[in-house]
Amino acid sequence: SVEPQDSVAFQWLSRAAAQGHVAACYDLAVCYLTGRGTQEDAQAAVQYLRLAVEKKHPAAMRRLAFCYRDGKGLTQDTTRALELFAAASAAGDAEAQYNYAWALQRGYGTVADSVSALRLYLLAASKHFAPAQEALQSFLCIRLLPDFPMPQ
Repeated sequence: SVEPQDSVAFQWLSRAAAQGHVAACYDLAVCYLTGRGTQEDAQAAVQYLRLAVEKKHPAAMRRLAFCYRDGKGLTQDTTRALELFAAASAAGDAEAQYNYAWALQRGYGTVADSVSALRLYLLAASKHFAPAQEALQSFLCIRLLPDFPMPQ
């Protein structure tokens, strides 16, 4: 159900997004993705994410990458998802750095590149992004101590 205060916030965000405010476009997309203040609508979310991506909003790049990866609101496209994760990573988004590193480490939709994956895990971990810190720890243990017995 849509809460009244969320509905009011959604209306204000809609007005700001209509005036081209990039943060409002992003926030409105999140509302559409989560159903906060409105009904869930992945296609509308993608529309507003694209507007924010045009203005180089890193979090919008990351969210749109997830939509492409998962086929949410548009046709699934792993290549485009990786391009957006790379762009958001270059813009400093820690969660995108982690997700792009994960793909590079495993060769998901791209050629595996452990060196680049390690660099991105380090960047994201340095921003205190916990999943990246955990992935970095595992990555280093596997690479540096392959014969060391891991605790169960």
